[in-house]
Amino acid sequence: PEGDEEEVIFNMVNTLLLRIHQSGLLTVVSPERRTLVKEAIALYKGIRQDIPHSIPFWPLGVPAFEDQWLSLALHCNRTTYLAVWRLESASASHVLPIKYLKGKEVQCDCIYPSRHSCQWQWQSKIGALSVCLPRQNSARIFRIIEEPVLT
Repeated sequence: PEGDEEEVIFNMVNTLLLRIHQSGLLTVVSPERRTLVKEAIALYKGIRQDIPHSIPFWPLGVPAFEDQWLSLALHCNRTTYLAVWRLESASASHVLPIKYLKGKEVQCDCIYPSRHSCQWQWQSKIGALSVCLPRQNSARIFRIIEEPVLT
């Protein structure tokens, strides 16, 4: 009950690309924090059909205990769902390579949470997403859709 909204976001990002399990006293958290949980569950219901058919990969490599940034991505058809976590890093920004999208135009959106913004930029030339997260121990979910090639 005494946590903040970034804590809720971090915990929900932990589950969104896998399988959600809720526990704890959700009835005693603030309405704003409960809204973040509701938003995450609604997003999950919208993407869960892709999860079993996706191929997972780790843009920053398989995580190690001492890592300061982590990322897990799921690729399904022309869509990639990407979770990114900033842990104890002093740097607010990091580059996440997605090599199979090098040289391609994409549509990239932060899809969770909707009202806690962060900055990001797709770098087509190198096939990477630059992300800036607001503080340590924060996380976000992005959706990257490969633009179709028009002939």
